[in-house]
Amino acid sequence: MSGGGNESTLIRFLDDDCTDAARVGGKGANLAALERAGFPVPPAFVLTTAAFRRFLAHCDEGASPAQLAATPVPDGVDTALAEAERTLHERDGGERVYVVRSSATAEDGTAASFAGQHETYYYVRPGQLSDMVHHCWLSLYTANAVAYRRAHGIDTGHVAMAVIVQRMVAAEVSGVSFSVNPLDGDPEAIVTEACWGMGAALVDGRVTPDRYVATRTRPAVLERHIADKRVMVPTHLPADGQQRLIEVPREKRRSATLDDTMVIAVSQLAERAERAFGPPQDIEWAVSEGRLWLLQSRPITTLAQAAKAAPPAGRYVIFKPLLENFSDPFTPLTADICRRLFPPGYVIHRGRTYIALSEIRRVVPFKASDAELARFGYLGAIGESRARLSLSPWRVLLQSLGLVLVYILHGTFLGRTAHLPDDAMAPFRERVERLVEGKQDLLDMAWSLGGADAGFFAPIGWLPVPINISAARYWAWLALVRALLRRWAPKLPREAASVLCTGSVGVKSTDMGRAIVELANAARDEPAVVEVIRGRPLATVLTTLRSMPLAAGFLERFEAFLETHGHRAIKEFELAAPRWREDSSAVLAMIRNHLKADAPDSGVARDAVARRDQLRRELREHLAALPGERFCGWRWRLLRHAIRRTKYFTKLRENSRYYHIMIMGALRERIVRLERTLLERGALRCAGDVFYLEYPELLDLDAGRLDWNAVEQRIHDRRLAWVRESKRMPPRTLGFDMDDGPETRRATDGRVLRGAGASPGYYEGRARVILDPAIDADIQPGEILIAPYTDPAWTPLFLTARAAVVEIGSYLSHAGTVAREYGLPCVVDVDDCTARIPSGALIAVDGEAGTVTLLEFGGRG
Repeated sequence: MSGGGNESTLIRFLDDDCTDAARVGGKGANLAALERAGFPVPPAFVLTTAAFRRFLAHCDEGASPAQLAATPVPDGVDTALAEAERTLHERDGGERVYVVRSSATAEDGTAASFAGQHETYYYVRPGQLSDMVHHCWLSLYTANAVAYRRAHGIDTGHVAMAVIVQRMVAAEVSGVSFSVNPLDGDPEAIVTEACWGMGAALVDGRVTPDRYVATRTRPAVLERHIADKRVMVPTHLPADGQQRLIEVPREKRRSATLDDTMVIAVSQLAERAERAFGPPQDIEWAVSEGRLWLLQSRPITTLAQAAKAAPPAGRYVIFKPLLENFSDPFTPLTADICRRLFPPGYVIHRGRTYIALSEIRRVVPFKASDAELARFGYLGAIGESRARLSLSPWRVLLQSLGLVLVYILHGTFLGRTAHLPDDAMAPFRERVERLVEGKQDLLDMAWSLGGADAGFFAPIGWLPVPINISAARYWAWLALVRALLRRWAPKLPREAASVLCTGSVGVKSTDMGRAIVELANAARDEPAVVEVIRGRPLATVLTTLRSMPLAAGFLERFEAFLETHGHRAIKEFELAAPRWREDSSAVLAMIRNHLKADAPDSGVARDAVARRDQLRRELREHLAALPGERFCGWRWRLLRHAIRRTKYFTKLRENSRYYHIMIMGALRERIVRLERTLLERGALRCAGDVFYLEYPELLDLDAGRLDWNAVEQRIHDRRLAWVRESKRMPPRTLGFDMDDGPETRRATDGRVLRGAGASPGYYEGRARVILDPAIDADIQPGEILIAPYTDPAWTPLFLTARAAVVEIGSYLSHAGTVAREYGLPCVVDVDDCTARIPSGALIAVDGEAGTVTLLEFGGRG
């Protein structure tokens, strides 16, 4: 085919003289260069720009996109395509299924990659080639492609389109690799991202990939981050012929896509591509039946200029109470709605929430620098500082007057919330359900649930947000307990206050954990139920159980659990996070985890009760030994009252969060309902796209003022930006630098990792790294939980673990609060603990000292 006849100007195979970008486009020229350099490129041919110009010759000058679409493929092009396809098949054999890729003459240069701007079509059969070529030509004239060229100073009149027809690789795994780290430009790090199936889901930002970092200087894998890969593009077109994005089987979602040998092979491929082309390369690759294929190579156009949104004016510190429960960035819809609901002083920057230093300064009675205030805002306590902190009399006076004013305005509310029964907030659930069923605007609905009209002084329907303010009295009571213990019982252990203030009854998050154990015990009553839960894929467990009469009792309890706790979720502050009532697989995974234990009760709770009772006895003895025997009873009553108040406000804080999350669940329910309507109308194309819109865009889409064509590129770009942001740890401050101290970045000393003690105690055991309990809840009794953060959805794991180590947390974080209630040692703010502590390592957790010691790296995995 390479010579003779007019077709030679229309078709070029990769092994022909096919490196002229003016003839075969940037992508085609790159593939040909890779082929000539000996890279493993799937067989392909290129329909050249001569065919495209022949097409344009049949169109009127200045033809509109509609007129271009109506112009047929010129005579001779169909024949050339069919003959080239037969030749390719004769050379290569294999299944006659192809990928048809646009290859414009301006693509894949060092200034602009045009990634996502022009069309690529998969699953193409020989009889469809002509139509797909036509679509590729037309993609040169879409509004997005024209705008992209204009932004990069490229004249559309000088751009032509070639089209690549390439054997479709039956990829089990696909991905991209960067020959330098695209986030920071590190030339020694080769970064690989991988997903199941074909790479289109990764390139489109629809899947969070596994991420591997290898070193250039020696063949070794330095980092592995295994993601929850929820969706994939299969190699073969699904039976419906429409939906090419399918769910990944649950058992594979958290499984590693690549072993170290393949990571190194892919890394070396990226390095070879860089040597062949010169500048750092971004390659696309696929693995089929153990064979590695190179699909594309282009310069890294985003190197050293990762998209940076301008930070807001002013000085801010990240809002840690949210970060320690949810470390990913908000999706655009969640960020936009929260931005409209948050009080003044809070901003959302690149998906993360920050609070102004001026807001922190209002409540701190100390003279403090910006850096010291930032440490207070991040860690929740004034830590050690080079500068000597001192009280500011004027601040104390103004804050005291402010407290008096608050009490005058809200004294009735504060008084009534000081002694609420455990079920006082239960009617809030009914209010949420009524608003979900209504037609109210989403923001109006949120304000109704979280604003001043939600029943501020009503006897029922208590508002979660002001109750959080009421619960802040926890700090004052805990400080009083600690001060009294230091004065009257200084010989008690340092952790005495923390232990004595645990044991609250009616804490929703701990009750939820115990309810999981009860469900596991109910399953044990029927061995057949246990067999199904332990042996079947989680996605099929409920369907199987519902067909079994013996499972009726368990299912009744299971549905009751979802009725009570179904509004919860992993990452529950994010509106895109499915609630347990939508996908109960996470709950089943936790039940399965408890069923693996030899005994239903590990005895940890009993040990915690015994320790608390022992400290009470020791405290009474210390008080009795003090001078002035007649004051012993008075001192005990005061301490007991302060401990009870501390426990009460701890419970109030945790329970208000429980009901607060109902607001997020209600908003999600309304959004998902609206998304279904938009999908049915064709205004959206894929489930989940709605969360990459902003609120006004969602309203305009619903009202018909926008359509799919107007939002498609926005959704695509925002997905990619979200994936990019999720790979970064956010800056802790905006507008200034916070000097790192022992309170902000924990140092390490050999095998000792330092953090902050959140729950006292000491325990040695095997580590178990859990990144997402919805996917991986496999923690054995007696193991130590290693987690990036926790929220209440992690609570059941604390019933199996004997200690916890958390990357982001604080004394009052969920991890610290629940660990103290269950009597587990817990260390928080241990930098990179999920990467530095492997599953199976023998470690020692000292919850009082805030240290984690690596005793032995071996052990079971």
